[in-house]
Amino acid sequence: MAIEIELKLSIHEDHTALVGDQDVVKRHIQGPAVRRHLVSTYFDTPDLRLRSGGIGIRVRHQEGRYLQTVKTRGRAATGLHQRNEWEAEVAGNALDFSSIEDAALRRFFADPALQKSLQPVFTTEFVRTTHDLVFPDDSRIELAVDVGEIRAEKEGSASQTLPISEVELELKAGCVARLYETALDLSRSLPLSLLAVSKAESGCSLVDPDLRPLPKKVGPLNLTGDRNAEEAYQVILRHLLSHLCESRRVLGKDDSRSLHEMRVTLRRMRTCLDLYHPQIPRDSYRHLTRNIKWLASSLGRAREWDVFLDTTLKPILEANPDHHPLEEVRRTAAALRKQSYSQAYRALASMRFTSLVLGSGAWIEGHGWRKAANPAPLDSLGEAVGRFAERVLEGGHGNVLEPGKAIQDLTVEEWHRLRILCKVQRYAAEFFADLFPGEAMGAYIRRLVDLQNTLGVLNDGRTAGILATQLAPAEDLRGVKLLEDTLREAAHRHLLDSVRAWNRFTASHEEKPWRSS
Repeated sequence: MAIEIELKLSIHEDHTALVGDQDVVKRHIQGPAVRRHLVSTYFDTPDLRLRSGGIGIRVRHQEGRYLQTVKTRGRAATGLHQRNEWEAEVAGNALDFSSIEDAALRRFFADPALQKSLQPVFTTEFVRTTHDLVFPDDSRIELAVDVGEIRAEKEGSASQTLPISEVELELKAGCVARLYETALDLSRSLPLSLLAVSKAESGCSLVDPDLRPLPKKVGPLNLTGDRNAEEAYQVILRHLLSHLCESRRVLGKDDSRSLHEMRVTLRRMRTCLDLYHPQIPRDSYRHLTRNIKWLASSLGRAREWDVFLDTTLKPILEANPDHHPLEEVRRTAAALRKQSYSQAYRALASMRFTSLVLGSGAWIEGHGWRKAANPAPLDSLGEAVGRFAERVLEGGHGNVLEPGKAIQDLTVEEWHRLRILCKVQRYAAEFFADLFPGEAMGAYIRRLVDLQNTLGVLNDGRTAGILATQLAPAEDLRGVKLLEDTLREAAHRHLLDSVRAWNRFTASHEEKPWRSS
């Protein structure tokens, strides 16, 4: 079994011939480029049972030989595609189950009913030009440029096709950071963008367009106490960057949720970066925070209009179904939301987004903070992660409690600031939750979430009022006035809810699950 680790980048076909002329290729190429014509047939059941189970099987024809490859899903992490794969030469363009070496896969494919139902579902045909790159640290990368198409035959209809025009960087040996650094070098002179899906996934989407998975919330970190603070930093950022890429990958099924997940992930990344200040000086990762802020801003307005239309305006419309000016407000807001989504899609398709992911990956895997910062503050990164987490959580808890000294006198803006402090503390508690087993940490996080959510409703009303002012010049002011009056009444109710949530949180402020026993 081999573990395939690669980065996939899309490139316009007009630029594929330029890849071999790039400086990074010329400096590190070993031997001549190799050009091959590859035709691969992918097999599955009519209902794509293998694909649903995270298994792929294909037979590739190249240079008179047939190579059968079985791949399992593995994981997509920090923009990388990582999969387990088994290869064996077979007699022809048909499956040979006896050649599968893995015992579990051999048992899986031994099912006669499954064997009978497997059939060709799509084909890829492309020309691959490969360049072997060798680096001074003995890292080796196979750089492949693929140009061709994917074809899916459907009974009773014309075949469907998708073009292939991509660059693949596969790590053959050495440091993962080399993949990101090489991709970054290429992206500085070529218009590259991250390719979220594999050829197999693209082929399956031709067969069944509804196969694309739905966006999910960020999963558990599974952080263990045997790590030091620096290793935890890598684990957290790697996990979040993976989730950012995964949420980008599933864009197209439920875009509102995908964009929301990406925005939340970007906030979590900024929180992680800031939690490690001053151990890691901000100057050393300013380029990351600049790009994170840019992307969050590019996605933010779409989310704000989603909340405005689906959460704030919808119940007001339902309560006033015959209010024509309010319906005009909805139509204008919907048009502005559409514009905001276009802005978000452009940002995610841009080279700057590609640079954000590649740069973050290189920073994480290459210990970028050790190259860019004064070594002195880095010494504390060797501290046990449990002790580091205790100190961070204790400080964050105090930051949240501070506004309570004048809780009844807070302005709306100060409530918003409190919400941000709650959010930072919640994210920190979730980062380190695995280090403090038991119910106490879960209960603490739930109280923070409750407070954050009530403050979030208050903030949504504040944001809705700001957005409403953008509608006033274009609409009948009666609709905007009704909206603003309703928001003003709701703000008082939400403020009382927030005070109650605050009192519940502070009533148990001495329960600190991170305290050492």
